[in-house]
Amino acid sequence: MKCSEIRNDIYFYIKNELEPSMQIKVKEHIINCPSCQKLVKEFSETLETVDRNVITVPEKNRSLLIDRISEKIYQQHRFKVLKPAIAFALSLFIFVFGYQYYKLNQLRNGENGAEVAQDSAIFSETEELVAYLTDFDIPELYQ
Repeated sequence: MKCSEIRNDIYFYIKNELEPSMQIKVKEHIINCPSCQKLVKEFSETLETVDRNVITVPEKNRSLLIDRISEKIYQQHRFKVLKPAIAFALSLFIFVFGYQYYKLNQLRNGENGAEVAQDSAIFSETEELVAYLTDFDIPELYQ
């Protein structure tokens, strides 16, 4: 596991609220990583201080505070799915149009007559594929 992945789960690790398999992975990483050991120690001390000194939040700001904290926690998880999806779509877009550009240049250069007919068929298939993919609706992109 990476340190960046561990940082999101430190609170749950300290409170023993992770799944057993995830708890083991986090523990193994912390044992081998001095910076994460320090972070867990500091975070544990902070949580102990907070648990000893109960902090009261004014009632009028409580819902706002809870909403902001929840938003920060779940904001990182939202982008874990979105980034690979966008990267894949962009890669596919570049590949399809790069290939289409390559074939179009071959057609313009007037290579072999049989190849031209075959290339135009591939070109139309590529256009159909691009039209199909642009009509594809991915709900995760709109969240």
